[in-house]
Amino acid sequence: MEALPRILSLLDGAGLKATFFVEAINVGRYPDAVAAIVDQGHELGCHAWRHESWHRLTIEARRDVVRRSLAALRSCGTDAQGFRPPGGLLEEADFAALRQEGVRWVSPAGRHAGVREDVVSLPFAWRDIDAYFFAPVLAPLRQADHRSTEPLPSAEFAQAARSRIDEVVRSGDDEPLCLVFHPFLYTTEERFEVLADLLDRLARLRVSGAAQVGPGCGAAGRLRRRPGIAPPIFDRSTWA
Repeated sequence: MEALPRILSLLDGAGLKATFFVEAINVGRYPDAVAAIVDQGHELGCHAWRHESWHRLTIEARRDVVRRSLAALRSCGTDAQGFRPPGGLLEEADFAALRQEGVRWVSPAGRHAGVREDVVSLPFAWRDIDAYFFAPVLAPLRQADHRSTEPLPSAEFAQAARSRIDEVVRSGDDEPLCLVFHPFLYTTEERFEVLADLLDRLARLRVSGAAQVGPGCGAAGRLRRRPGIAPPIFDRSTWA
């Protein structure tokens, strides 16, 4: 948890709020860290209990994990309503079960945002997360893209993230962009500098009105109000 205070400080300095998807076991292990996230006004989302292999669980086991995890997160005084499945996999059968547990929005790997079973889906692309560039466990994804299986340079991540942000802003498309940052990956000053630069870029876009930047609950609320939004598209090629 050494990186978390610095990341919270960067967000505060940029005037930004974010969603922190937390494994619920950390409510007991690191209560002060979870409290700091909530106290600073960030959204607390559910990332299962201890990063279970979601696609290997039965639907009954998934429901039990979600129920226990949400109960732990909500005991922190926050109404956790967002869920990101570990590994990015979310089956259509999950939506009704998640809705019954009070989940209002989800962020799986996928292609297009939408609403199913009254649950908003704000999908992420693997190339829009820092772990794609830095995490050894995602080496197969990099290899499939004909890149090195070794962690990629910070500058490559910085350029890719800046390009994606600029692309979305220029397009004027209403399709949300989910950028995902993992605190445990920020192990060098170089990576912290990249993160600080990206947050500053997002802050300037928000202040100028060029983009709406904030936690997933806000984007989900805006999407829910959009008329005629189609259900999300699920494509197994987007899952790790």
